[in-house]
Amino acid sequence: MLPKKRLKLAGPAFKESVRLCANASDRFFALIADDTLYLKVDESNRPDFEARGMGPFRPYAEHGEVMQYYEVPADLLDDPEALRPWAEKAITVAGRKKVKRSSRGGP
Repeated sequence: MLPKKRLKLAGPAFKESVRLCANASDRFFALIADDTLYLKVDESNRPDFEARGMGPFRPYAEHGEVMQYYEVPADLLDDPEALRPWAEKAITVAGRKKVKRSSRGGP
């Protein structure tokens, strides 16, 4: 079983609560909000979600900021074998090291 962390978002514009799912390295690869599962995305797996008509998690409402988590297609939720590669890609995305940008605008 994966560890779960509960995150309370502040302010009335935020979703009530979000559950974050992390792997053994404490890398967050999924979240659950309003009984909807979202997986972590980047340029490598986002097209898979978009091709299925899935959109990003929006904690601030429909036209607010988006997070880099996309809704999982409903048919995958009842098929663990079909869901597995989607989850594995999300875990890979979560494990990638973020490139830090210089605050001075230089290289």
